[in-house]
Formats: sequence, C-alpha cells, structure tokens
Amino acid sequence: MLKNNNKKINIPSIIYSIIMLLGIFIIFYPVLINYLNSKKTSEVITNYENTVKHMSKEEKKELIEKARIYNDNLINDKVNPNYNFKEEYNNILNIDENGLMGYIVIPKIKLNLPIYHTVSDEVLNKYIGHYPTSSFPVGGKGTNALLFGHRGLPSATLFTDLDQVKINDIFYTNILDKKYTYKVVDIKVVNPNDIKEIVIDKNKDQVTLITCTPYAINTHRLIIVGERYKISNKKLKEIKVRRRLSISELISLISGLLIIVILLIYKIKKMRNK
Repeated sequence: MLKNNNKKINIPSIIYSIIMLLGIFIIFYPVLINYLNSKKTSEVITNYENTVKHMSKEEKKELIEKARIYNDNLINDKVNPNYNFKEEYNNILNIDENGLMGYIVIPKIKLNLPIYHTVSDEVLNKYIGHYPTSSFPVGGKGTNALLFGHRGLPSATLFTDLDQVKINDIFYTNILDKKYTYKVVDIKVVNPNDIKEIVIDKNKDQVTLITCTPYAINTHRLIIVGERYKISNKKLKEIKVRRRLSISELISLISGLLIIVILLIYKIKKMRNK
C-alpha cells in the first residue's frame, strides 16, 4: 500500500504570515519610498549641476539676464491663476530642455527637490513646480517666485513636511551655480482662490512656497513667504535637521504596529487554547 507523504498545507499559518509581512511592509513603506525618491532626485540634481559646470560664464549670465527681464515685466501684475503662457517662458532657465530650472533646499526638514517649469500634474506628481506668471527665483527687488508642491502623495514626500517650517527658518533656491537664500517671514492658511491676490512687491525679494492643507483634506492652502537673507555657507551647513515624523509616516507606523499586535494576540490566544 502506497503511503501519502504529502504534507497538509496549513492555510491559516500562510494567511497569518502574509498579514504579518503586510504589517511590517506598511511600517517601512515610507522609509523605502523616501529612500527611492531621494536617490532619484539626487540623480536629477547631480545631472543638473554637471550640466551647469560645463557652461561658460557668458552662457550663465545670458540665462540669468533673460530671467530678470521676464521678472521686470511682471512687476505690479497680480499672480493670476488664469494665466496665458508667454512664448518666452518655457525657454528661460531651461538648460536641459525638460523644464528643470534649479532646485530648492530646506535644511530644517532635510528637503532637497528639483524645480520645474509650470504647475502641471506631470510636474507636481514628482517635483516642485514654478508658477508661470510669478518671478523666476533668481533674486532681485520686485520679485516673488511662487513654488508649488503636493503633500501626502503615496509615491513622493515633496512638501508633506512643509507645515514643520516656522518663522525665521532658512531655505534657498539653487539656480545655475548660485544660491539665493531666504528667511521665512510670514506663514498663513488661505482659501485656494486667495492665491490670486498674491502680489509682487516692488521693494522686496521673495520666494513663496505653497501646498495643500490640512493634510489629506486639502481644502485650503498653506502659504510660506521667504524674504532674501544674507547668510554664509558655513552657517547654512550648521543648520540642524529638526524634522518630525510626518502624518503619513505616523499613520503607517501605527497601522503596521496595530496589525502586528492584533496578530500576536491572536497567536497567543490560539496557543493557550491548545
């Protein structure tokens, strides 16, 4: 008589293991996504810097000059969301022909992200977008560059931690090979339609950061205004990272731990019953 040596598959144990792995994955998902995005954006920024290194001083000067001419034409105009693209916009500071104009760094929350032309979905799903009828972020009185970024995307952190930025915090834009440093002077929450009331002040050199708020509800806009501020590179490097866990990271951590705890309680009860 032939013996049946096939072991019986323990379905409950397999399901238990799968759910346990799911809980662990949920906990580490934000860390994994942050790592992958950081690696990708670092490559984009490194390629940008390498391209800039091979440009002549005359080329850089010409690009900046075109950006400043564009900025001069915007003075006194409100930043109107119903904008019309100007023919020259997409050609200004577009050194890679893909819309990359530079990058923004916020040391406190360890943010380092490329800035692209326009606020299209294609741009905002991956990077920070520049509002076409606002100033290019190349400094100078009578400028206000509006930079938009999403919060809470499952695929990218972007401006998720922007609510951790406070008055007097420092950030800077890096355009070509120059840093333009700003100190946060105003933070406010407004209705989406109020963005059109943002104006360019003739006497100020500003960059305004904009994202959705509250987290995952997105009924309003968080506005963070920075004004040009002189600070040495040494002091910039001394700024400490004071980033807290974001809401999405906390949700993932709590959800994952909850799944694991429930499974452990189930396992312990099952062992006691046996």
